[in-house]
Amino acid sequence: SLTGPPNVHSNPNVASFPLMASTCMKLLLFLAPCVTRGITTSVTITPIQKVLQLMSDMVAKGTKEKQDEEVKFTAFSEWCGKTQRMKADEIAAGNEKMDELKAFIDKSVVRIKKLTERIQELEEDVGRWESDQKAATDVRTKEEADYTATLT
Repeated sequence: SLTGPPNVHSNPNVASFPLMASTCMKLLLFLAPCVTRGITTSVTITPIQKVLQLMSDMVAKGTKEKQDEEVKFTAFSEWCGKTQRMKADEIAAGNEKMDELKAFIDKSVVRIKKLTERIQELEEDVGRWESDQKAATDVRTKEEADYTATLT
């Protein structure tokens, strides 16, 4: 798993390679006359050739490491882009869902208010009907008492 983009400037093999190469070349050119004085012609590989070979190997190694870092960075960059798109889509879907739920809550609040008002109206009607029923019962009780009084 990649944790972040590679920092090319913190890798001494890649970032300081041009500076190291130029410094080595200057040192090589400075020391070349001193080294070649003591060498006989029977040697097939001179120290300068060896240094040049080592420097070309160093260039090849630095180039390979740079390419490896580029591949890793490209993979990480693609992962970041994909993750960013996924998170943006998830956030958009979440915001859409929140809007839907807010609309549902607003509708429910209006419905609750209407139903509460209707319940109060019905409770008033029931209260009025109960008082009407009690009044009618009292009237019938008095009428019954008058009727029984007239019959007896």
